Amino acid sequence: MAEVKLYPVPPGARVATCKSCGSRFVWGKTDSGKSVPLSIDSPHAEPSPETGDICMAPSHFTDCPQASSHSKKPTPAAPPPETGDEKKGT
Repeated sequence: MAEVKLYPVPPGARVATCKSCGSRFVWGKTDSGKSVPLSIDSPHAEPSPETGDICMAPSHFTDCPQASSHSKKPTPAAPPPETGDEKKGT
């Protein structure tokens, strides 16, 4: 099984609810500084030994059943249909 990458949960982060699956998450930052939703209810989340609060959590995109519907990656556009005019200029 692949290892799940964990990100630090910001102290005092406001808890939000995923509109698709209803799971709780907080916003954190990736290693490159981009915002990422972090699943605090994930079985992969790690509590702090001192406080018991979740201090490390995976991206919510790893466990949300509807994660693909939230992707901001553009889908490639279909090529325009051929009309037959493309060969006339040769």
